[in-house]
Amino acid sequence: MRGGHYLAQKHTRKHMREAMKRGVCHQLSPDGKYQEPRQYAIDQTKWILASHHRSRWRRAPAELDSILASADKQLN
Repeated sequence: MRGGHYLAQKHTRKHMREAMKRGVCHQLSPDGKYQEPRQYAIDQTKWILASHHRSRWRRAPAELDSILASADKQLN
């Protein structure tokens, strides 16, 4: 760095958002306190399982079969 403040440097501006992201060990709970990483992982897993919609993927094999059949007709 040549002179000036580091916040004025292009490199700092480019990478600041990346550097400011909280890691798994620094997640805040709803009450504003740091959450234990294990509890954070448990909460995230529960959220994923609650919000995941499997029904959308059940029809995927049939759709893929239809797409492949259509492609076979066009190629032959």
